Amino acid sequence: MGRSRRVVVEVRWEEMGVDKELVHIEDVKLLQDLLMVFHPLTLKGIKIHKPHVTYREEDGELDFRWDLETIKLDLGFRGNGMYSYYALLADGQEFFGDDIDVSQELPLEILKAIAD
Repeated sequence: MGRSRRVVVEVRWEEMGVDKELVHIEDVKLLQDLLMVFHPLTLKGIKIHKPHVTYREEDGELDFRWDLETIKLDLGFRGNGMYSYYALLADGQEFFGDDIDVSQELPLEILKAIAD
């Protein structure tokens, strides 16, 4: 008989700028989507600048915003396995995407711009 493994995930919302009362992770799919996008960064040792995070109850979107000298980035998740983003780099380059599968990383230029 095989042994089952239990995986426990600890999300340090405060480190991402999220008020614990703001987001209740009852939507497991939303949590999975966030981990798919952010976890590869930690595996690569990339630390990112702390975003401003908001949750819009009307559409269930968890929104991460960076307003840095290097980039303006809006990155949103709805828990449907997709994310959307709009980025404007300091040099004027624009990047955007709607309904991007969470298994796809953000463009390298964006990752470099939000790296701490």
